[in-house]
Amino acid sequence: MEIKLKERQLLAYFRKNARQTLTKISRQTGIPVSTIFDKLRKYEEEIITKHSSLLDFEKLGYMTRAQVFLRTTPENRKLLASMLSIHQNVNNVFRVNNGYDFAIEVIFRTVQELENFIEDLELERGVTEKQVFYVISEIARETFLCESKF
Repeated sequence: MEIKLKERQLLAYFRKNARQTLTKISRQTGIPVSTIFDKLRKYEEEIITKHSSLLDFEKLGYMTRAQVFLRTTPENRKLLASMLSIHQNVNNVFRVNNGYDFAIEVIFRTVQELENFIEDLELERGVTEKQVFYVISEIARETFLCESKF
């Protein structure tokens, strides 16, 4: 799908702040509100998969975040993917390559809770290898296609 300049601008506004009013976006872009409304409905049918809020997990008491790469046996991949997808502390799950099967982002209140989770993956869930990277600080988040001046 080829994206025209004005459409990229609209997508950038939606990515930056999906709660911004269509009237305000219209004023900033010069695109009529009715056109923006129609484009938004079209995007919701075709390319927007979810509207969500980004949270400051530390302010909610979740002080430990990590990116974890996991390897398992081929016969265990489907079961592990299902388990990871519904675990309350797993924020994102990706299927990856280069020696690992999954990359996951996990969020816990303490390092000990995270370590218990990793131990369970190894002892009970068939994970054969893991690489854990603790997130020290967030530098940028959800910035792709957020620039409105292309």
